[in-house]
Amino acid sequence: MSLEVVRSVFEQMTSTRAWSACLLKIKKIKNSGTAYATRGIALKPDGALTEFVARLSEAYINPAKGMLQKYSAVCDYDGTTEAVKIYKLASTSQLIADEFTSLITAFSTPEMAGDPFEFAANAYSLKATLNIDGIDTPVFAFSMQNPVCILKNRFLYDEGSFHEIKEKVLNLRPTVDVLIIGTTVYLLTMAGENLFHMERSYKALCDATVLDICELDIVSNADAFSTVAKSGHNPRRFVSFNRGRLDHMKDEQKRRIMAERFNLSLSADGKIDTSVDGVAEKFVKLLCNKGMVDPFEDMPVEVPSAAKW
Repeated sequence: MSLEVVRSVFEQMTSTRAWSACLLKIKKIKNSGTAYATRGIALKPDGALTEFVARLSEAYINPAKGMLQKYSAVCDYDGTTEAVKIYKLASTSQLIADEFTSLITAFSTPEMAGDPFEFAANAYSLKATLNIDGIDTPVFAFSMQNPVCILKNRFLYDEGSFHEIKEKVLNLRPTVDVLIIGTTVYLLTMAGENLFHMERSYKALCDATVLDICELDIVSNADAFSTVAKSGHNPRRFVSFNRGRLDHMKDEQKRRIMAERFNLSLSADGKIDTSVDGVAEKFVKLLCNKGMVDPFEDMPVEVPSAAKW
């Protein structure tokens, strides 16, 4: 159903001429989140923005080659990066809540003066109000590529010859990385994570969860486990951390059953032996819904993500 909602937004883009465009500056501030600034822009001649929105809509809904055709589903954001899925989050998600509020606030007071090329934008956005299921709903579309560039090997014809273009130009690419429909965020590409600095969020979530696990004293070497759990792809995996699985692993008898089923070595005192190569990585995957059992072979398998049947 959510995929149809996304499609309906692209289909309805041409139902209004009341679109506005903004340059967006995203600044990551160490230890204090993300700051946003917006700069309103106007396109000439009149109707140029409307025509651009129409081309953008067509690029996604065209029945022959529209980009929406590559998506198979809309799923809750779980840290995986499957290109055929659109990932959604509520604006209240702990991963983006603060950034979402700051982002929307930035659009309430966009700058309108000064040289837009000096604004140092790193994304651009389109905004309008569309009728979604009978309700007037604010919609934002974000492209996370720098919209300001200097074209190379481009020449304009004037007075009998071609002259190289050396000035900066505004280049609005007809692609969408993030779509906000009301209070729901849809990531159409993983570049959309950069809008909310989500790497910082899921690393913080990972750090807190790993600390909880180590304090339970169910792993033989907490330092070794922590090092593995906080490295590589693992911080992203903790987005889908399953607290219920950890609760089961607190019980030694259940821990022994799971250890045997998923080939996890145990120490002499019944803890997950994270001093054995590969065990910490397997344990992370098991806790984060990446370890399942093949129903036909009755053997453990790794899966990219899991959802209710």
